[in-house]
Amino acid sequence: MTLLNNGLFIVNTLLQLFLLRCYFTVLFHAPEKAGWWTGICYFVAGCLLFASSAVAFPVLLTGLVSVTSSFLISLLYSARIQTRIVFSLLFLLMGAAAELLSYYLFSWFRSLEHAVTLNELEGRQLVLFASTCLMLLFILILRYIKRKGADYKLNGHYYFMLGLMLLFSLIILNTLFFYTQRNWLSILSAIGILSINLLIFFLFDSVMEQNRLREENNQLQKQMDYQDHTYAKTAHSFRSIKRIIHDTKKQLVYIRACILKQKSEEAVRHINQILDATNNAYLRIETGNLVVDALVSHALNMAQDNNIAVKYDIRIVAEAIKLDRYDLCVVIGNVLDNAIEAASVVPSQEERFINLFMSTNTQAFFVRVLNSRQDRTRERAQDFGKHPDYHGLGLTNIQRIAKKYGGYLKTKAEAKCYETIVVLPFADT
Repeated sequence: MTLLNNGLFIVNTLLQLFLLRCYFTVLFHAPEKAGWWTGICYFVAGCLLFASSAVAFPVLLTGLVSVTSSFLISLLYSARIQTRIVFSLLFLLMGAAAELLSYYLFSWFRSLEHAVTLNELEGRQLVLFASTCLMLLFILILRYIKRKGADYKLNGHYYFMLGLMLLFSLIILNTLFFYTQRNWLSILSAIGILSINLLIFFLFDSVMEQNRLREENNQLQKQMDYQDHTYAKTAHSFRSIKRIIHDTKKQLVYIRACILKQKSEEAVRHINQILDATNNAYLRIETGNLVVDALVSHALNMAQDNNIAVKYDIRIVAEAIKLDRYDLCVVIGNVLDNAIEAASVVPSQEERFINLFMSTNTQAFFVRVLNSRQDRTRERAQDFGKHPDYHGLGLTNIQRIAKKYGGYLKTKAEAKCYETIVVLPFADT
């Protein structure tokens, strides 16, 4: 192999690296990583591409080398591992189609009269350069098909089906190249296979966009549900304040009458009774954590209004709770709201109860709530998981928060009671 041929293969390798950069930039926008890691990925990928261009490897080994080099470049971009694999296979498919079409074009050119005679090595280099030009055209087509967005987030079976589709397409292209007659029908078949895969890519991109919009809609719906609960709590507080103001006006009328009749001792005694009644009427928890204090105190008063007996044991260290306040509000608020809502509809007031336990250690925040609910003895146990209303509102939000911190949500439904356990590990453990 002459020095000129080596130089041409190096130029072709640089063009392949340029195509890979354009390809993944179209898919995932700008690279996320830079510096020495970028240099290593490009160097290793370049060596692999140069070896596959300069040496006639078996078809399977050539495909593995191409996928590996594509996957190395994809590591520079922010994407899921499944996405990287799928689009590395798609790049291999596009490259195989481009090389097949270039080879057919070269064969047609060589069959013409007065055509320049090229040896095998020169013909291979010409095919490689022609396929590079076709690859650039394919990438430009992808640019117009691709929607704006970064990564793809789909279920695993979607990636599995896409991977199988690409592998079968590669097998068909390999069959067209090695085991069929080289005619216009083969060219149209190769173009058709590539077009079908690009169309499926477009549909795949559309499905991804629909999933993203559905996920955003679910998040907005969760926020709206949480806001509705907040409004309900605020309305309850306003009603309580209005009731207190209404009762206080009557007490002030009596105190004024005592003062006018010079019965100051009776007025003072009545004022002390009002203060004691006010203190006893509003149950307050003081742990040092504002979220826990506010939500648990509010739940205790809500339970009192609904004639629900509450037993609570709170053993937390406020400084140890290293959780986002919004997430803590979602978890505690939904757990207590579900318990109050379920217990308040129990027909017998004597059977309404809520047992609350909270604790912290150096590793996690722990919540356990056991509450009564309507008797469902006649309903089968397996049906509990099929009806979301059995689990109360907001458990999906709690599950999402627990997953965020690497914790878990555990529920247990029985005929007359319901148990909820939430464990939220702290971030630095």
